[in-house]
Amino acid sequence: MDIGQIARQLATLAQEGDQQGGGILALLLPLVLLGGVAYFLLIRPQQKRAQQHQRLVTELEPGDQVITIGGMFGEIVEIDEDRVTLEMYDGTQIEFIRTAISRKVAPERDDDVADDSDSEATEKELGEGADPGDEKPEK
Repeated sequence: MDIGQIARQLATLAQEGDQQGGGILALLLPLVLLGGVAYFLLIRPQQKRAQQHQRLVTELEPGDQVITIGGMFGEIVEIDEDRVTLEMYDGTQIEFIRTAISRKVAPERDDDVADDSDSEATEKELGEGADPGDEKPEK
């Protein structure tokens, strides 16, 4: 059977269904709509998450701070093709499968550094010599 024959048979069934009150098209339309909804709500988001995780796993480097799927924090010491060695904060080193890394953790900033950068930004926003308590002049 070629595609032309299948199309002719479907057209014939559709015509018979129209004569009988809807027929096969009335049955197929809800299934097609349900399939579309399932794709956009379930399948597509899962594929995106899998792609993001794969990208994360391939971009891992020694020195990255990560969290494993089991919730363990550590710093990557060594990376093999399919294994990652993490050093925990007490100095213990543990090997994991590379895909067991859940996400990277942003390095913690020192509070003094954060305070200095905030005050510099405030001075630039307000202008030199302005009191931080003063509001910005409106233009």
